[in-house]
Amino acid sequence: MCSLIRACRWESAMTDPAALRDVIPHEPGLWHQAAGRFLKRRSAVGSAALLLLVVGICVIGPLLYPHPYNQVYRDYILVPPGLTPRPDPTTIEKGFAKAVRDAGAKVVEYRIDDTRVVTAVVEARRNLDLDLMKKSLAIRGLFAPPHMTAEPGTSRAALTVATNTIVFPLGTDANGRDLLARIMVGGRLSLLIGLTATAVSLGIGVIYGAIAGYVGGRTDAFMMRAVDVLYGIPLLFFVIILVTFLGRNILLMFIAIGAIEWLTMSRIVRGQTMQVKAQEYILSARVAALPGRTILLRHVLPNILGPVVVYAALNLPAVVLAESFLSFLGLGVQEPMASWGVLVADGAGHMETSPWLLIYPGIALVVTLLSVTWVGEALHRAIDPKNLD
Repeated sequence: MCSLIRACRWESAMTDPAALRDVIPHEPGLWHQAAGRFLKRRSAVGSAALLLLVVGICVIGPLLYPHPYNQVYRDYILVPPGLTPRPDPTTIEKGFAKAVRDAGAKVVEYRIDDTRVVTAVVEARRNLDLDLMKKSLAIRGLFAPPHMTAEPGTSRAALTVATNTIVFPLGTDANGRDLLARIMVGGRLSLLIGLTATAVSLGIGVIYGAIAGYVGGRTDAFMMRAVDVLYGIPLLFFVIILVTFLGRNILLMFIAIGAIEWLTMSRIVRGQTMQVKAQEYILSARVAALPGRTILLRHVLPNILGPVVVYAALNLPAVVLAESFLSFLGLGVQEPMASWGVLVADGAGHMETSPWLLIYPGIALVVTLLSVTWVGEALHRAIDPKNLD
């Protein structure tokens, strides 16, 4: 009975094209199948979630974190990591005395209560500048805006000022800047440089390599010789030339790294294109007189996405390391901006006395690079049409 029903459906489908959709089962598209294979891998989903967490912390964290990345706390130089509220009474007294002295005055009376509110009387040799006193207290980062009352006919003033309770979860650096704030801002800049340079290498390398591999012949030979010539230019030499004409800025990092990384991408895409264009379905498309653009976009590129995605995922760590190398040489990100490469380079100089300056930026860098690598490998397995597991 069932076979009779199926036979009737096939007979009606031959005369009614609309009924053909009910007979032939629906096949999901390439990207739908790839998404399903990707989500089946727990390691891939976990790595993607970890990567999104890192990106979210780097993007949103600086907006919510109380310490600016460039705020210098002069009384907290190389503070070790911890959740202990600061400052302690001794640090408050020393910081207050230094701030008053920097304003051209001295402390005559000093008291601090249990809530860390300072009540003091200060005296200057000549006229007491209250505005300068406010700036001197604010620049140390220890105190809230003070309430000051000048004594008439004297160079004295009574001050009441509350202290800011500060916590440095990952400690501070040699300049007294919060390390966690600099890691988040540095991660945002490093990821921006990595993603931008990788996008540039993908955009140029895929188009260049696909055209060279598909057209072949003299065009391929000429295009690849041009790549060989550009390969002969060292990255450092290329960056020095750009610095000479453009100066040191972040745009230089995008131009320098992106202009070099696409060369390898073009070679990979060319090799994959030459391999794919020899397949029978490409030959059939040529016999059917399909335009070369259509063959490239619909038949060649979807079948080389696997290696391209893997290289793009591996290219991001390489770009971040290249940025670290250039920043270490003084050709990349400049103070007061920070990147993971700059933080690792700074931490290496204090590894024996202050190891946290190297450990925490290194952990952030390693976790991000491993997550990107695992996600890239999972995307390769999911996108590759030959992978049917």
